Amino acid sequence: MASINPVYSTVTMIKVGNRDDFATGFFYNFLDDTYLVTNKHVLEPDDNVPADEVRFFIRSYNNLGDVNWITKSVEEGSQIDWYEMGGNDGSDNDIDVAVIPINQKLSDFSDYINNNGDESNIVTGSTAFSPHMLMDGDDVVSGGDTVLVIGYPDGLLDSQSYIPLLRNARISTPYGLPFQDDPKFITDAMMYPGMSGSPIVAGPRTLKNPATGGLRTSSRGFALLGIHSDNYQREMEDDFERLNLNAGWYAQILNLIIINQVVQSSDNPEKTFDRIDSEYPDIREFDSNLIASILRHAVQAE
Repeated sequence: MASINPVYSTVTMIKVGNRDDFATGFFYNFLDDTYLVTNKHVLEPDDNVPADEVRFFIRSYNNLGDVNWITKSVEEGSQIDWYEMGGNDGSDNDIDVAVIPINQKLSDFSDYINNNGDESNIVTGSTAFSPHMLMDGDDVVSGGDTVLVIGYPDGLLDSQSYIPLLRNARISTPYGLPFQDDPKFITDAMMYPGMSGSPIVAGPRTLKNPATGGLRTSSRGFALLGIHSDNYQREMEDDFERLNLNAGWYAQILNLIIINQVVQSSDNPEKTFDRIDSEYPDIREFDSNLIASILRHAVQAE
């Protein structure tokens, strides 16, 4: 792992079983479980039938080029086989984020960058982001900062290792504020089909404090900012013109989706809330306008 950027290990290609489509997904740990994150339109496209299954891979710890493909049924749809923002009645909303529970438990990505040489907690080649790696109220990322988007543009990859590609993008709107009252921000970059569901990540250079030379975060060299979604286009007379502007849904959405499901399935919701607060004490430290925007979408969907 030391020879390559460890952020590569967080991402997988997603193949949709009943279509020729493919997309990108990444792993996310919350409490005792690992989830696969992608876009909702990957599972429920507007112009095609819903997915019946998805295939993704887990990397071998001893050989990152060795991947084990896993098939996961999503035939039962939203709020059963996978989760989205909104009510449990399957009500629709426009937040383009889907969270799929998987049976594998992956090591935390943060263990790779904060282990100080101790790899005892690292047992899987693929790794997962966690709430500890999201931006909180003390972190600083601004419009104009360069970020990384990791995925599989137009199917381009190393066919021997399935290592994804890193793309540079620039944050175009104030990070932490909703865009057009949606819980998303805008990035400026040329993105292609296949990148849907890619993580948007601030790396060490973005998080470096120019005044002190240290990181602008407490301990992390990487921070998960959002989930890449669609591209903005301008309608022309006979075609569309790409604006090279893209939607990124705020990563805080993941916590709200998962907390809703974890608490509702718990025999003791109050105890579950207490455990969440104990494990992730900063989980609600973010701009109140953004959280209000996310919750407003959830209420509208119910």
